[in-house]
Amino acid sequence: MHPWDQPVLFFDGVCGLCDGLVQWTMRRDLQGRIRFAPIQSPEARSFLISQGVMPTELDALETVYFYGAPGLSRRSDAILGLMGELPLPLRWARLLRFIPRIFRDGVYQFVSRSRYRTFGKRDSCRIPTESERERFLF
Repeated sequence: MHPWDQPVLFFDGVCGLCDGLVQWTMRRDLQGRIRFAPIQSPEARSFLISQGVMPTELDALETVYFYGAPGLSRRSDAILGLMGELPLPLRWARLLRFIPRIFRDGVYQFVSRSRYRTFGKRDSCRIPTESERERFLF
């Protein structure tokens, strides 16, 4: 099985909020289906570019991406795609897709712009523990 055949959350590896999202997801994805890849890794960048993401968008580190059954999604669609892979009742969050994307992404952008200031920024990407390593793609 190719690593990209499973759902993958692409995240900013130095962002405290993104790391919190990864930890939160791992605690709820009891089957361990969702994989994680920091956007800063060459493999993640290469894959995302192959999916049509512009390198300048990746360099900005302002967007989380989720790759699942319908393909690649970004920003609020990525978060909702991720939620759709989690068990009930979390999966019901996908109903938020009925809120127009312009509003959802507006909230997303607001949080994205202040995330380092609010949640912190690391000097380097987090190193997964031994028990987490199989869920990370580098």
